[in-house]
Amino acid sequence: MGLAAAGLAPDGFDARVVASFGVLLIGRMLLKDFRDRRGDATFGKRTFLLAYGKKATLMLVLACIAVGDALLVSVLPPVPLLTVAVEAYFGGIVVQLYRLWRTQDPAAERVAIALGARMGNAVVLTLLGCLLLIEAGAAAAEQAAFVVAFAGVFWGVFAYLSARPQQAIAAYRG
Repeated sequence: MGLAAAGLAPDGFDARVVASFGVLLIGRMLLKDFRDRRGDATFGKRTFLLAYGKKATLMLVLACIAVGDALLVSVLPPVPLLTVAVEAYFGGIVVQLYRLWRTQDPAAERVAIALGARMGNAVVLTLLGCLLLIEAGAAAAEQAAFVVAFAGVFWGVFAYLSARPQQAIAAYRG
């Protein structure tokens, strides 16, 4: 819509951006089913999680993360610290996915999903902020400072919520 408003046609770059976030959104929606599992089962809703199980769901989510990350890396602007930050966020997401795979406790599952979701927010917001700075003509040092500051905030929130799982669950419920 933004391209159309500016009178521009989408190109391959735009397709990779949309594909990246589309694939990542599919993975996120698969994880949403963990929260609703009991109600979905009660009402006979046939979600991927209920139909194929936790292991298959998490393998598909991991594939979505890998494909989405690869597509996103292919369109990142040439800001080295941005690439490092985005990959660190994806690393945090994968660690939470592993925690989700290892636990059978529904509360621990929600904590892992909530923490992974915060890192997903970090990817989007850090990237968008950096792109805005680039478009505004910010110097490389300003871009780097922004990325470092945002990474500090997001990892600080991650650490805070990791130490307070009940608050992570409350944040996950939205």
